[in-house]
Amino acid sequence: MELFNNAIKPLPDWGQALASTLFISIVPIFFIYALNVIFLSRPSLRDSVICYLISFAIGGLLGDVFFHTLPHLSEQNSHSHSHSHEGHSHDPASMATNAIIIAGIVSFFLIEKLVSGYLSNGEHSHDHGHTHEAPKEKETKHKTLRELKDEADRKAAGLPEISPEKEIRYKSYAIMTLIGDFLHNFTDGLSIGVAYVANYRFGVVTTMAMLFHEIPHEVGDFAVLFQLRYNMCQILGFQLLTAVGAMIGTVVGSFMGKLYLEQCLAFTSGGFLYFAINGLMGELKQVKSFFSLIVCLLSLGLGLYFMFVFALFE
Repeated sequence: MELFNNAIKPLPDWGQALASTLFISIVPIFFIYALNVIFLSRPSLRDSVICYLISFAIGGLLGDVFFHTLPHLSEQNSHSHSHSHEGHSHDPASMATNAIIIAGIVSFFLIEKLVSGYLSNGEHSHDHGHTHEAPKEKETKHKTLRELKDEADRKAAGLPEISPEKEIRYKSYAIMTLIGDFLHNFTDGLSIGVAYVANYRFGVVTTMAMLFHEIPHEVGDFAVLFQLRYNMCQILGFQLLTAVGAMIGTVVGSFMGKLYLEQCLAFTSGGFLYFAINGLMGELKQVKSFFSLIVCLLSLGLGLYFMFVFALFE
C-alpha cells in the first residue's frame, strides 16, 4: 500500500486515476492464471469447477446490482430530491433510473437476438458455400485445436457433444459478457476519475474498494468465457480489451466529473440482471446431481456474500 502511494502521489489527479485503474486491471489477471493452473488444467476437475465458478459469477453479478449499484443510485436520487413531497411519491429521478435499468435489460436481450441471428446466418451461408464437403470433414476443418481437444475430453468423460444451436448461444453469451464487462469497467473508471478529482485520499480508498470488488467479478467473467470454450490467451486478451473501457471511463471521469455516472451504472445494472438470470442461470439447469446443485447454490451465495461485504466497507 505504501509503495502504491509513493508511486502515484507525485502525479496529477488524472495521472493518479489512470495509474490506479491500470493497477486494478492487472491484479485480477494473477488470480485468473492461478485458477487456470490449479484447477482448470485438469480435465477431471474442469467441468465441476467451472460450474461452481459460474454460480459464483451469478452471485457476484446479482450482488453487484442489488448491494452496490442500486443502493448507490437510490442514495443519489434521495439526495437530489430531499425536498420532495412526504409520503409515497414517484420522483422523476427514480423513475428515470428505473427506465434506464429496463433499457439495459431490453438492450442486452436485443444484443443476444441480433448476435444469435447473425451467427446463425453465418453458419447457414457457410454451409451453402461448402456443400461438396462431407459433413464431418467440414465440421472438423474449421475447429480450433482447443475445440477439438474439448471434444476429445468430453467423449472420454462420456459427455454429449455440443450442438450447433448451443454453439451459437455460447458465442452470443461471450459477446454479451464482453459488452457488459466493458460497460462495467467504464463505470468503474468513471468512479475512480471522479474520486481523484475530489481529493487524493478519496481516490485511494475508492481504488482499494474497486480492487476487492473487481477480483471476484473478473474471476466470474473468466469462468463464463472458459465455459464458452475460449482458451487462456484469448481470455486474457479479452480482459485487456475490456480494461480499455476502464481507462476511457477514468479519462472521462477525470475531466467531466459525475455528468453521466448514474445513467451508465443503471444501464449496466440492467444488462447484468438480464445476463445473470437469463443467460448464466440457464446453464445451472443442466446440473444433474443433488450434491453439485447444493455446491452451486453455496457458490452463488458466496458470490452474493462477497459483494455484500464489499458494499458495507465502500
